Amino acid sequence: PVDMFHVVGSAARDPSNPDLWPQPEANSIVTYHQIILGFVLEGESSRWLTHQEISEGLLEAIHRRHNKHIVGTVRPWSART
Repeated sequence: PVDMFHVVGSAARDPSNPDLWPQPEANSIVTYHQIILGFVLEGESSRWLTHQEISEGLLEAIHRRHNKHIVGTVRPWSART
């Protein structure tokens, strides 16, 4: 068995395009995990994740092994810069 970790940008959660990153068909050999890199809200604005936040988020996602894991946030989408 193989764990596949697919790292994608915040556009994967763009509500105007829900099929931007379709999940591959499940099978008995590969377990698919999608890691979405979001953004950070700071007051009334937002910023991209730092290298440190991305690294820590990826390690957490690999450790937890959830099917989908979001580093940072992707909501509200309108706050994305």
